[in-house]
Amino acid sequence: MRGRMWVAGAVLAAIVRVASAESTGANWPSLPEQLGKDKVLAGSALEALIKANQDFGMLRAEEAKDTIRVPPWLRVVWRKSHPEGVYVADDPTGGYPFVLKEVHEWMLSHQDLQPGVPEAHVPPGPKAGVGTNVRTSGLQTVPRSESDIRINYWNPQLVIASSNNIGGSGLQGQYYSADGGATWGQTTLGSLFTGDAFHSDPTADWTSDGKAWSSTLGIDSGGSVLKGRMYTSADNGATWAQEGTWTGTQTSVDKQMAWVDHSATSPYKDRVYVIYHNNAPAFMNRRTPGVAGTWLAAPIQVSGAESTGTCIGGDVKSNAYGDVFGFWPTTTNRRVLVVKSVNGGDSFGTPVQVATTYDGYDIGVPSFNGRRALIYVSAGAYRTAAKDMVYASWTDLSGEAGCTAAANEPGSNVASTCKTRVWFSRSTNGGATWSAPAMINNQASLNDQFNQWLAVDETSGAIALMYYDTVADAGRKKSDVWYQSSFNDGASWNAPVKVTTAQTDETTGGQDSGNQYGDYNGLSYYAGVALPVWTDRRSGLKEEIWTAKVTDAACTAPAAPTAGTATATGANQIQVTFTNGAPPSSTYKVYRAPGTCAAPTGPFVAIASNVAASPYLDTTVSGGSTYAYKVSGFEVTGICESTQSTCLEATATGACTLAPTFAGAATVTNAATASCQLDVAWSAATAGCAGPVTYNVYRSTTSGFTPGPANLVASGLTGTVWNDATPLTSGTRYYYIVRAVDSSNSVEETNSAEKSGFPTGPIAVGTFTDTFEGALSGGGFDRTGWTHQFIGGSVDWAWSTAVTANTPTHSWFSSSQTSVSDRILVSPSFIPAADSVLTFFHTFNFEGTSTCFDGGTLEVSTNAGATWTVVPDAAFTAGGFTGTVSSSFSNPIGGKRAWCFGTVGAMTQVTVNLAAYAGLGTQLRWHEGDDSSTKATGWYVDSVVITNAGSASACNTSPVELLTFSVD
Repeated sequence: MRGRMWVAGAVLAAIVRVASAESTGANWPSLPEQLGKDKVLAGSALEALIKANQDFGMLRAEEAKDTIRVPPWLRVVWRKSHPEGVYVADDPTGGYPFVLKEVHEWMLSHQDLQPGVPEAHVPPGPKAGVGTNVRTSGLQTVPRSESDIRINYWNPQLVIASSNNIGGSGLQGQYYSADGGATWGQTTLGSLFTGDAFHSDPTADWTSDGKAWSSTLGIDSGGSVLKGRMYTSADNGATWAQEGTWTGTQTSVDKQMAWVDHSATSPYKDRVYVIYHNNAPAFMNRRTPGVAGTWLAAPIQVSGAESTGTCIGGDVKSNAYGDVFGFWPTTTNRRVLVVKSVNGGDSFGTPVQVATTYDGYDIGVPSFNGRRALIYVSAGAYRTAAKDMVYASWTDLSGEAGCTAAANEPGSNVASTCKTRVWFSRSTNGGATWSAPAMINNQASLNDQFNQWLAVDETSGAIALMYYDTVADAGRKKSDVWYQSSFNDGASWNAPVKVTTAQTDETTGGQDSGNQYGDYNGLSYYAGVALPVWTDRRSGLKEEIWTAKVTDAACTAPAAPTAGTATATGANQIQVTFTNGAPPSSTYKVYRAPGTCAAPTGPFVAIASNVAASPYLDTTVSGGSTYAYKVSGFEVTGICESTQSTCLEATATGACTLAPTFAGAATVTNAATASCQLDVAWSAATAGCAGPVTYNVYRSTTSGFTPGPANLVASGLTGTVWNDATPLTSGTRYYYIVRAVDSSNSVEETNSAEKSGFPTGPIAVGTFTDTFEGALSGGGFDRTGWTHQFIGGSVDWAWSTAVTANTPTHSWFSSSQTSVSDRILVSPSFIPAADSVLTFFHTFNFEGTSTCFDGGTLEVSTNAGATWTVVPDAAFTAGGFTGTVSSSFSNPIGGKRAWCFGTVGAMTQVTVNLAAYAGLGTQLRWHEGDDSSTKATGWYVDSVVITNAGSASACNTSPVELLTFSVD
């Protein structure tokens, strides 16, 4: 059984199932089991609620064994109230709000289902030392987790923070400081909107009029109505009043983030923004400034068809020009997306993809395997006249081998080689395009990073990140908070600094099994001072909210250097002069672009760093070419960079030293002659200097090789085709790189375009048929070259007569297993033509009804089996894939398109267009994958036919085995 098994006392409770649950065929817990597991008090309102919601026939059968930590009775409660929801297995959320975990926690601690009595207001205590870890929430007897914090940009001594308070009164915990975060007072939001029973998901911020703002979710006592509420404070966070509801008529609201436009230069200063999801889509709303400000009556849906699954874990930020950015990840197609508004949130543009994640929704790691680390986006924006930066960070798997899919996540396995990391991407053009995602701190050890948060210092543009990291615990279960900053727009990051003075372990007894660390932390950053806020249960206490003042080393960017002259002072050299700005620079960086300042023909690229002083002599220029230059400066730390100087240009004298412009090898074609030969072709290069151009050809049997004298097989070629008839081995794949040389200066360009092919003898074209009745390849095949094996597990494909085969008695059978396993049936190699078609017959029954737990897929290789890819859906003209294999429960083919579900019966035909592989040595394989529990029947495959398939004879003396057949 997937999920968690539990014992009431020491013995499992009697299995007593309600009739409606039995009708689904699922293994639902009995009513006594449910009441016992949650320690429900007899006669309580919670007991009555649970008893009234036992009709599990409303749920999908496989929900009985998923990992969503919401009990079945609470799912029934939600579904009854929200029949409009989309409750599909392909979405890791199952269609349920994440906040239902907090609803469950609140109900267990408030079994009368009534709001609690607000906690006492505690004013700030004695002042702690600067840099000390400070207990923001004060000593607590019930868990507090999930927090946000904001410095008042107009009075940085004022700071507010907020957190969940599920197990206490249920009213959101609020914290306030008047001395920059050294001491804190504690209170709550103090009142509930009509219909609300408790709060969840806190945020905090300030407007320029000195008003503090905090948003929350207002949740009813039945846990089925979720609304977005906003509160304000006029006394720096000591007391709070209801402001309004920002979700209109929506009642399935979850995981909001709020933000205030703080910039004095923004036309939308003091607008308040929120982003959240209601059911699956992402929505945003905005409030206009002032006492009479209003929210849009109808929030704006910002996600669309580009987002599949649920848009959970968003963030919203703005810049000094008033541009607003909304971010969210998606749970099914695993994307990070952003939308932009240039009119203060009144409307938004089309979503732009920032990145694709390896995992989706949440990730189990040893230190956080109960609630699991949510894949949350935290973002920032910074814009000046010279910059338009936007940033995004998130938690994901490391992406290394064996750590690229949900099936790889470590879970509770401390020895797993898979780990989580904090990822970062930036846009330098206002969110239009994004850099390749990068890990900011990828240690070699088996540690996990999660619950990151990002902030931008709006006074300087510096960026800060905080996150949990288990790097200091060899056992991988104790976490610290770490901090990193960047002063060059995220191009590089300072070394991480440990913030916490004591570790937290959420795996030991007494931890809050509902929230644990919570879904997110908070970070505020202003004028070089950062205040992170996090959940902490050091010394075995309950979860509490802590902070610490982090002061970055002073770093003020110098003024831009003043451009002087650019002069060709000698053959193949240009001297660039400049003078220091004020404040001055300590070192300089020189940028160069081809062409003139007015019309550069390429980007400005740094050609020299750490230049001590003017002048700089560029000795890498080509005579006759014009170059444009700019210079920037750095202060003494080498971190803060100035804006670039105005542009200088000069035309170089001396010899032309340019390399040709060349795209590299275009094709490698098998000559298919008795003597092994491969024909390498390319398009003509353009000489950079006088020419003429000649070509060098490099060859290797290893992909990714480095061209050099040892693998140079031809040189001085003048045509655009070379027939490689040097000793080649039949069927061996050869890789080629072609480079162009300008004969006037002997300069070779450095492209790395690599093409490959393998030589054979003459190719006969005909129809390849295998009915799986013959005795070849060890039995069961009509043709030689077939193979089969198990990759995982211990069960292989088997030659079978168990079902009615298509032709005539035998088929190959892959038997589903109850443990993680996979097996493959692999065809011989063949060469498709442009009109080649594959057909085969099959019948199958894989575990699942709406979730594809087990499945079988069809894969193709064009490099002798070195790598395999799933045949794309578009290639099928009949009988295509029926689903996507679930990435849960360690299925080896998780996330791949496949045949799913099904009923074993009469075989049906599949037809595949192979045109995409024309001319390539190709193999096919039928690949079944099983997850960690429960099996169905499996997969029967028969009667493989490939039309117009090429079968090559051998050239020379060492052939690989290829298809042999008679030409029809």
